[in-house]
Amino acid sequence: MDISDSTSLVVDEKKDGDIYTSGTMFQNGSDGESQRLKHDLKVKIEKSVTDELKRLLVASVGDDLSCHLHSLSEDKVRLASAVDHYASKLKNDHDRAEALEISSDMWRCKFFAMSIRADELLSQRNHLLQHIRDAHSTISQLLDLLNSTTHLSQNSENMISQAKHILSEDITHFFERSPCDEKPRLPKILASNITVACCKNCVHNEIKLFTY
Repeated sequence: MDISDSTSLVVDEKKDGDIYTSGTMFQNGSDGESQRLKHDLKVKIEKSVTDELKRLLVASVGDDLSCHLHSLSEDKVRLASAVDHYASKLKNDHDRAEALEISSDMWRCKFFAMSIRADELLSQRNHLLQHIRDAHSTISQLLDLLNSTTHLSQNSENMISQAKHILSEDITHFFERSPCDEKPRLPKILASNITVACCKNCVHNEIKLFTY
């Protein structure tokens, strides 16, 4: 082997070494780039997954809040309806209580009036019974006197005067009727007694007051 061949061989070996070194460096660079790309892709995927999870979480929370708000709105409507119902019922009960109170006052007044009337009738009955007893006693004595003698004495004249007085008394006042005993008549409408909205209970209502 001459010097030129040795030189060419060395040159060839050097070239092969350089080529190997360059290939190794290229391969190392390609591996680093691949790792970086994989890392970037992994980061992008994780970020995408995280964003999707956030979106799903926000959507789920939003749906829950929307459902809860809708439920609260329905509850509010139901409660408002219940409040209106009970307010109307309370008003009706209040009106009924007022009507019952008025009715109780009316019957109380009627009871007192009938009690007074009963006392008056009792007094009239006692007076009438006493008048009948006096008349019976006087008439009996007068008949006995007339049967026993034909001559009128002073006592007989007194008895006759007393009998005349008793018989002359009008007993119809013992049977007088009170205003409560009068025959009821249909009420007559008086146009002057028509009133409109005299209080809060009769707003927009026409009330006709009747008199007997």
